[in-house]
Amino acid sequence: MTVSNFPSSYSSIKLTRPQLITVYPRVRLFEMLSEIVPYGAVWICGPAGCGKTTLANSFIKSLNQHCIWYNVDEQDRDISSFFILCAKLQNN
Repeated sequence: MTVSNFPSSYSSIKLTRPQLITVYPRVRLFEMLSEIVPYGAVWICGPAGCGKTTLANSFIKSLNQHCIWYNVDEQDRDISSFFILCAKLQNN
């Protein structure tokens, strides 16, 4: 896949932060994340359904700051798709 035939809807799906309804603030985990944030990037891993997305999203919302949100999926096994998306975004 090249930059020219990369679907435009794909970039909006990959970069759209999910909407939060009401979530319980995870104070202890927020404190841990606050210590890591100054390093520039955070990697959260765990099994499906354990709350990774909700934790990250609610933490970002609590900071009231801008962020880059990237949804990793099956197509990301090919690292070139990530760089093609970055190139497409840079050209827009």
